[in-house]
Amino acid sequence: FVAQGFEILGPTPIAEATVIPASMEPLLDPNQLDARTWLMSSFVLTQTRFGPGSGYTSNWCDAAHWGLVTAGRLAIEWEHDIEILAAGDVYFCAGGPPGHRLEAADPASTIDLTPIDAFATGRRVALWRRPSFELARPAGVKDPVAIAGLG
Repeated sequence: FVAQGFEILGPTPIAEATVIPASMEPLLDPNQLDARTWLMSSFVLTQTRFGPGSGYTSNWCDAAHWGLVTAGRLAIEWEHDIEILAAGDVYFCAGGPPGHRLEAADPASTIDLTPIDAFATGRRVALWRRPSFELARPAGVKDPVAIAGLG
């Protein structure tokens, strides 16, 4: 690989590797939401499962993030519009205001990346994203993973 221009950085010890589950079982309990977050360089990766009806009572979020709907369908409700997404769709939520919130009428799941600086104080962040906010704070935590569950 070196001959092709790649830099070999060396093996990552398994104890330090971040392992993210490849798939998640859908949540079937109404209004339940489960979010797991990992610190990934200058981003927070969030894997979220939405139960049917979840997200509708969530507060507005101003954090910018990119995501992929991995299962089901959900809506991004903007303060001035709405966008419907299905499995395989990618999305971008620009930093607000206007804010946005993710809502699911049926079970759904997503994976998204949020820049750490999107969690700057003074911005609105949905309650289920609070663990991401805590995770993004600089700290000497090894293998940081935050889990939130609502419902």
